[in-house]
Order: sequence, then structure tokens, then C-alpha cells
Amino acid sequence: MTRFGRCGLLLALFGAVALVPHGPAYADSSAPQGFTCQSTGAGSVCHGEFTVYDQSTVLTTCGSGTSAFDAVLTWTQYQDVTAYFNQSGMLVGLEFHFKYRDNALVNSVTGTTIPVMNSDENDNFTFTYDSSGNLVAVTRAQSGSVLHVTLPGYGVVAQVDGLGVFNDFTGQLIKGDHSQVLAAIGSTDVIDSTDICAALS
Repeated sequence: MTRFGRCGLLLALFGAVALVPHGPAYADSSAPQGFTCQSTGAGSVCHGEFTVYDQSTVLTTCGSGTSAFDAVLTWTQYQDVTAYFNQSGMLVGLEFHFKYRDNALVNSVTGTTIPVMNSDENDNFTFTYDSSGNLVAVTRAQSGSVLHVTLPGYGVVAQVDGLGVFNDFTGQLIKGDHSQVLAAIGSTDVIDSTDICAALS
């Protein structure tokens, strides 16, 4: 998962069984790779910590023609993940705690690099099933600083923070006071392209 992704990595982390009803609840011997799990009265709880290097996303494109370049945000991502399964083995809750470190803005052509402040983000997912055990909804509550870039001489040039609650199937903002994170990249509401491009030129 990146700062702007949905929960598509769930299948990658836990395998298809995590979203299929009536699978076995995880015990230590069958924990997803990288996780340790323990049984509880309600099912099982799994915990894992991961580091993802060389993360990047294009915040905006600057200039035109031969002078064009991308303003790229790069970072190292530290993830602390806790997953909750019911007694039928279905994933019912998921907590992500992200630490974004070594943040920098980079000119894709010249390599000019500006270090920017570190940030932290928390994501809590709730999974809803119908009476037949089919997954029908994933609600995501996102808080903290998803994106916050301050440049010397320019001030805040990119910002997505506060609390946002989303339907993670559709990306619809249910409640919150910041712009829809999944549409944040390229949005003039949260990114000052003019200042970013000037700083990297």
C-alpha cells in the first residue's frame, strides 16, 4: 500500500482465504508470511511489521516540451499492521500504522532533491459481510498526515491530513474535513504545483 492506495494489498498480505468465509482462523502455525498470530475468544489477531523502500509517486508535472520534468515524492515506508479475524476465519478489522521517512521531492530530469518533513498516518479498516458471508463493504478511517510538504521560502505546498472516512470499494468520502485522498494527486486543492516546480527548477 502507498499513501494513496486502496486496500487491494489485503489479498497480497493475507491470501484469498482472508476474504473468503468459513476459512480456518489463523494460528501461529498458519499465520500469513511475516505475521505472528494468536487465538482469542473472538477468533485470532495477527501482527506484523514491514519496511518498504524506494516508494515514489509523481505529485505534478512541470514545464513543457524539452524542459518538462516530473516532481516526484520519494520515501521509505514503515508499516505496523494488526489484523483481526472472527472464528470463521474472516477478516473483520485491520489497522495500519505508517511512518513515512526519508521524504524528499526530486526533479526527475536533473535529480535535484529537496528533503521534506517526515509524516505519520493511521488507517483503520472495518469489513462488513452479508448473512451468506459475502464481503459487501470495506470502510476505511484515515487519520494523521497522509501528505504534508513544506518547502523553505514557499511554505506548505502539498497537504492531505486530518480525518477522512471512506468507502474503500468506491473511494467515496463518507465524512471528514480533507479532500478525497484517492483523487489527491494532481488536485489544485492540496498541491501547489507552481511553487513545487519553481523550487525544483
